[in-house]
Amino acid sequence: MTAPGPLSSASGTPAVSAHANRDTARRVVPLFRPYRAQVAAVVGLIVVTSTIGIINPLLIQTVFNKALFVPGGPNLQLLVILVAIMAVVPDRQRRHRHLADLRDHPGRAAGHAGPA
Repeated sequence: MTAPGPLSSASGTPAVSAHANRDTARRVVPLFRPYRAQVAAVVGLIVVTSTIGIINPLLIQTVFNKALFVPGGPNLQLLVILVAIMAVVPDRQRRHRHLADLRDHPGRAAGHAGPA
C-alpha cells in the first residue's frame, strides 16, 4: 500500500502538481484559439470595469484631501468638479442594481417596455 500524496490544507483533497496544471493548459488553451477576439474582448472589458471600479474611491480620497480639508478652507471649485465627475462615473452599487434590473426585466435591455 502506498502513502497518499500531499494534501491541500483547506479541502483535504490531493494537491495538483504543476506538471498536471501545464498538461491541462496545453489541452485547454488550443480550444480557445478560434475565439481569440472574444477572449481578448472579455479580458479588456474586465480591465476597463475594474479600472472604473476604483475611480470613485480615488475621487473620494481626493475630495477629502484636496478639496475639503485644505489650509484656507474648502476649495469649492475643485469640489464641484470632483463631485460632478463622481456623479457621471458609475459606481459598483449602481451597476449591480442595473444588472439586477436587467435580470428581472430582460425585455428592457432590448428596448421593449414590458410589464413592471
